[in-house]
Amino acid sequence: MAHDRILRCRINAAFRSQWNAAFMWLPSILSHTLVDSKTNYCSNDANIKIMKKTDKTSAITESVKLSIISAVAAKTDVAQAISNTIAEALARLIGTASNTGREVTAITIIVASAAISAALQSGCDLAPATEALVVSILRGTRLIGSEVLDAITRTAAITIKAVAESEGSLHSAATGLIRGAIQAASEIGINIEDAASAAATGALNAVGDVKSTAYQAVLAAVTEPIDGITVVHKEPAASSN
Repeated sequence: MAHDRILRCRINAAFRSQWNAAFMWLPSILSHTLVDSKTNYCSNDANIKIMKKTDKTSAITESVKLSIISAVAAKTDVAQAISNTIAEALARLIGTASNTGREVTAITIIVASAAISAALQSGCDLAPATEALVVSILRGTRLIGSEVLDAITRTAAITIKAVAESEGSLHSAATGLIRGAIQAASEIGINIEDAASAAATGALNAVGDVKSTAYQAVLAAVTEPIDGITVVHKEPAASSN
């Protein structure tokens, strides 16, 4: 018991240190990622390319990973740990200031990428992890209208792409994404079927070719009734290649 308490204290201390370090460099990366006011244009692809060229997102990854490890050591809810960590990240990054849609997009890409990377590295169950990821991002960004569905699709695509590259369980990850979209939609008052469809579409777009094993694994997950909802998805435009 004493050893467990010492371990948790060490993990929590390391988590706080990593978490504080994460936010020291975020203004710098966001200034390079976000749109220049004169051009008023910045694509998601450009954001992703910039992030791939830097290892600074590892600070958030480590923060989320340490929160998961701490939850495991304390035998508490891993999904709740992920939700709390992402909520704090978004609260500190977005705050109460006015942010453009592109700014929020860039922030959610950073946070979602770091969170799924941490979940994969920790080896935790992906279904509750990805469910918590979707719910916490939608809670924290306070998006409205079509931006909500865009965020769901984007988060699902980022998540499934990372899971496929790491050879994790696509079925579990996709199931969690759909369930998270349904829960979040219920909370913020948007159409549940549309939210589930957005998550399914993002997940399928991330794996592409309908003939691939990855596509079939995701398809099997998103076509199963989840929480009483039968998902209607859109196949990728180039899925038959």
